[in-house]
Amino acid sequence: MSVVVVGMDFSELGQHALNEALALAGRRAGAHVHAVHVASGLGPMLRIDLPDDVRTVTATDAEAFVKSVVGKHVADWRAGGGEFAGEVETHVRVGAPSDEIVKLAAEVGADMIVVGTHGRKGVTRLILGSVAEAVVRKAGCPVLVARHKQHAPGESPESE
Repeated sequence: MSVVVVGMDFSELGQHALNEALALAGRRAGAHVHAVHVASGLGPMLRIDLPDDVRTVTATDAEAFVKSVVGKHVADWRAGGGEFAGEVETHVRVGAPSDEIVKLAAEVGADMIVVGTHGRKGVTRLILGSVAEAVVRKAGCPVLVARHKQHAPGESPESE
């Protein structure tokens, strides 16, 4: 993959999705990862939802925050032995996450989109919706839905 877009929501699964994007782009010279966070707009301010906090910041501060978090994660990835020779660019968008992720992918000519999913089911999924599912439906390129392994070896889907 030469150009990969990854949705970042600062959760553990968002970090996992970034890992997958970096692994996909890997050692390819010229590879480009676009990490995007979709914030909520509150007039001239943006709301960034973190796992244990909510920040209301200017667009400039939001961009600096996302760049800092992603930059630290990429440095940790490389320090831990992960190989990534390409460039990482960060983006902050405002709107519906699935729409903004798909728009960015089209704008940069992405070869793949990577998004994390919590794998919610039933009423919780119905109420919260699924950004990953919406991205899969709308995207003009392949989508990798990253999640942590949750089954025991040899477990079959019928046992759920």
